[in-house]
Amino acid sequence: MSGSAREIVQFARDADSLSEGMSPEEVASAHDAVSVGGLVYPWGCQYPPRAVPEWREGFRVGLRGQDPESVLDAHQCILSMSEGWGNPRIEAAIRHFRERYQGVDMVDTSQLSPQAILLLKELKDLLNPYGDFRGLLASSGSLANNQAIALCMASLGGEERTQMVAMEGGYGGRDLATNAMLCTAPGWTGDTTLQSLAAKAIRVNRDGSNLDQALEQMRKAYTEGRSPLWHTEDGIQGVGGFHVYPPELMRALAEEVTRLHGKKIYDEVQTFVRNSAGPLGMDLWGDRNNPAHRPDAVTFAKGLGNGHGIGATMVSEDTLRAVAAGRKPGNTFDTFSQPLDGIVAARMVLRMVLEKEQWKNVAARSARFKRQTADFQKRYPDVVAEVVGTGGMVGLRLTSPAMAIRALTLAPQKGVIFAKGGKGDILRTSLPFSVTDAFVDELCGCLADVMQELQQASEKSA
Repeated sequence: MSGSAREIVQFARDADSLSEGMSPEEVASAHDAVSVGGLVYPWGCQYPPRAVPEWREGFRVGLRGQDPESVLDAHQCILSMSEGWGNPRIEAAIRHFRERYQGVDMVDTSQLSPQAILLLKELKDLLNPYGDFRGLLASSGSLANNQAIALCMASLGGEERTQMVAMEGGYGGRDLATNAMLCTAPGWTGDTTLQSLAAKAIRVNRDGSNLDQALEQMRKAYTEGRSPLWHTEDGIQGVGGFHVYPPELMRALAEEVTRLHGKKIYDEVQTFVRNSAGPLGMDLWGDRNNPAHRPDAVTFAKGLGNGHGIGATMVSEDTLRAVAAGRKPGNTFDTFSQPLDGIVAARMVLRMVLEKEQWKNVAARSARFKRQTADFQKRYPDVVAEVVGTGGMVGLRLTSPAMAIRALTLAPQKGVIFAKGGKGDILRTSLPFSVTDAFVDELCGCLADVMQELQQASEKSA
């Protein structure tokens, strides 16, 4: 089992000590009785109905549906691991803080926390090359995106003056809950993706194939009094399957949104320095010195906390001044938005990122991953369709969703874990910011073991 997988197993075993001795069947039964998930399935029904937890060696490894196959989708674990689980520098900083401030875990938004203010200052300093920003913390990336959307929408004059622009398959915040009270347009509540806003949002195909049409729709909306509000994962799609947006597509959208006096939200929740070009994903596709490329809001989470819950919304001064001058509600917050373990972890992650310019490390190790997997499609033609992604957001697109399920089932036995993405056919194997050559070598070896066994099984059944 790889080091990362072993660390995650131990982490989960420690958490499992609070299970009060319940069997997997008892946990599943209780879940069905008391959880919303017992009736309304999460994540767009990616998992089969009545999926129940499966344990191996005391560790909940995934979900078992009505068929005998098991699914391990380690989305949160993998994408949150930026400096390695249990990183000694980060955990030592958290222990020191707990000893100094015993009994304090969460701070209400209305309270002032020195650690929170220092984190916001450090994020502001990080973003200085991209503009002048102020920050608002949250406990997750979804809430950070909600806050960014609410503030940018208010700066444009409210929902009736806003034209949402979303990327195909993109993830854009939990549910726009803050604005839901004011909104009567169908499709604006109760879903997890901006793609669900079909009644109002302009959807841009991630390959740019409908760019001209989307730009024309934006111009038409502007003549009708609605300015564009563009939310995008910054350069590389996350949940959608590590698709890399064409740089010319990103530049064209950014420039037109700016020309139409709109707002741009760049989501770094999964990307961040995994883009391999700089602190923001836009360093991969844009020019930080071009005002038309710069963001109006930036969101962070996941890797920022290295497994500890934290989210951050950074909003430009110009956007905030427009909110303050307007009459539309815009300020929003996550009540207990200052999770102190997450704040301390985030400050340490930022320090480590800047000390070693870790986007450069990600670039070098990503190239190593690409070299070692370049012939996978040729070696395993029944299994692998292509290697996807760039930087630290890399993985494999398999030949079918069914093949991906088989890979997810087999992977833990080979010492590796994946996050599923795309249309269910992509295995996301994101790299930590601090990834080493040894990590990449072991990861690629485990991947080869999984693909080889699946290829042999396919040939045998043919």
